[in-house]
Amino acid sequence: MPESVQNLSSVQVPVEILPQSVSPDIEIEEVLPPPMKWSEPAYDSLICAGPSQPPAARMLNFMVECRDRHTPIVVPDTETVGTIKNILHDELDVPTDKLNLHGWKCKVSNNTLLSSLNLPKDNQLLCHIPCDIEIPERKPLENGKDPEILERLSRDFRLNITDLDNNKEYNLLYPGSKTILEVKNGFYSLSNVPVSKQVWQGWPDESDCNMTLAGSRISFPCHSLTVSKAPEAANSQRSRKQVEVDLTISDESDEEYQDVTNSFAMVDYLFDAEPVSSRRLQPLIAEGIEDDVMVQDRFTSEFEARYGVNHPIFYMGSMENALKEAYSSSAKNRKLLAIYLHHDASVLSNVFCSERLCSEAICQYLNQHFITWAWDMTLQSNKSRFLTMVTRLFGSVAASAVRNFQPDQYPLLLVVIKARATIEVFTILKGDVSLDELMTGLINAVDIFTERRHLDVLEEEEREARQMVKEEQDIAYQESLLADRAKEVVRKQNQAEKEEKEKLQFEEEEKQKHERLQAEEMKEAIRQSLEESLPEEPAPDCTEPVSMIRIRTPDMSNIERRFLAANPLQVLLNWVESKGYPRNSFKVLQSWPRRDVTELDTHQTLMNLQLYPQEMLILEER
Repeated sequence: MPESVQNLSSVQVPVEILPQSVSPDIEIEEVLPPPMKWSEPAYDSLICAGPSQPPAARMLNFMVECRDRHTPIVVPDTETVGTIKNILHDELDVPTDKLNLHGWKCKVSNNTLLSSLNLPKDNQLLCHIPCDIEIPERKPLENGKDPEILERLSRDFRLNITDLDNNKEYNLLYPGSKTILEVKNGFYSLSNVPVSKQVWQGWPDESDCNMTLAGSRISFPCHSLTVSKAPEAANSQRSRKQVEVDLTISDESDEEYQDVTNSFAMVDYLFDAEPVSSRRLQPLIAEGIEDDVMVQDRFTSEFEARYGVNHPIFYMGSMENALKEAYSSSAKNRKLLAIYLHHDASVLSNVFCSERLCSEAICQYLNQHFITWAWDMTLQSNKSRFLTMVTRLFGSVAASAVRNFQPDQYPLLLVVIKARATIEVFTILKGDVSLDELMTGLINAVDIFTERRHLDVLEEEEREARQMVKEEQDIAYQESLLADRAKEVVRKQNQAEKEEKEKLQFEEEEKQKHERLQAEEMKEAIRQSLEESLPEEPAPDCTEPVSMIRIRTPDMSNIERRFLAANPLQVLLNWVESKGYPRNSFKVLQSWPRRDVTELDTHQTLMNLQLYPQEMLILEER
């Protein structure tokens, strides 16, 4: 920058002009503010114009669960939350205002850019729909009716894509289930050419963006395509030069701006961008915004409008949540917290942001090792709000240190370190540092943080080891307790079964005993009844024919009695049964002729059966 410009206390305002090689008749446009007095930055009086840069889009994968349905969605991070709802509307046929997406790390709206949420590549969301809304059944794929297409859906297609503008060739492998739109989005991530600006040749005439590769009828296994930028996009990309205008700013006097027509500094590099019209400079954080996420979203949007999209990823949320994000995880996963403080009244802000903070090396290093949180100290209300947060989180000493910095000492980069249970501001990097000094300061902070974190990691590992041993002991104790309880349950069960078995056995024995008693009582009653029914034994001096019957029992003893020869056989058998030998258990045998007397006619007399005058019979068990 020319020395005359560097000596001015100024804010650099970029202005675009067409180089003479494009249009030699165009004169350099001078942008001069009207005379004014400077206290707070007069945003309504500053005019800036500059090239917008194409976003370095990143493809994000979302798996959205809605009731029992899972919908995969792939979109670039340049899209908004509303785009995801529109895709779900097409898939589920549910109005977008009824789709409530949950799973974001912070509060979002339909207009929130996905790139501002610092999302990982793969994400899961939960979609809530009011209970009174029914989700229609999934419609069958239009191509699904064709068996050939069903087979092609499981195959991989190799697309040979020729970039006509850059003379490059890409050999990409896609499954047949991918849509043409996903292929175009994939090319967008490679070339930064938006889908709306892509002109393709080689797709079948009847194909559309929502059609799968399998259903588009392209050649298998390889298909050649060409792509170029749309003519209107190509014509609008003109080489430009940037003119920086230094406007003298004073914080302490009422001097008016001087004419700085000759304070232009030419920067000879080209921008591939759309023409951008002049717009009024807006504060990075406006007054009256209370929501922390909206504050950071506003800061990021305005920062990108000034310095482009290549910048560190700013955390979307409060400083307290940024601290938790950096230090609430395990020691080995912790990061440093970097707090960027901006002030538009500082001449260093423009150079620091464009050439230091937004450099590729600084961005990568901050994103890898830090959680970066940003704030605008330009407005007094925002400065007071920030100091209140610092006092609450870091103490009055840190707040006093920040309060003492003058506007021309900004911007500042505060590096916050957590050692053990203490959170402290480790270092403050000022806006006048060079790129190397900034990187050295960050590396030094990371090295010291790594050493301290190593101790925390060792303590955490020891604590985890102790906790693991304790958990293992608890698990072993619980397993032992469960085993003992199981044994006790089995013992009680066996005891109960044994008692039940003994009870049943006892009841069965009692039952049998009772039945035996009943049977014996019945038997005794029958015996007594038979004995009472017997006629009297004839006397020895009886004159009637008498038969003497002697019976040998199974125990080799003898029983005998006299009967009248005219008595029927039944009387003899009743006498035998009255002695305890029932006919159903015993039989009476005659030796000669050998016969079973119990089988004879019981009505015949003993004389007729030749059991007269005496007979020896044998009693035998059946």
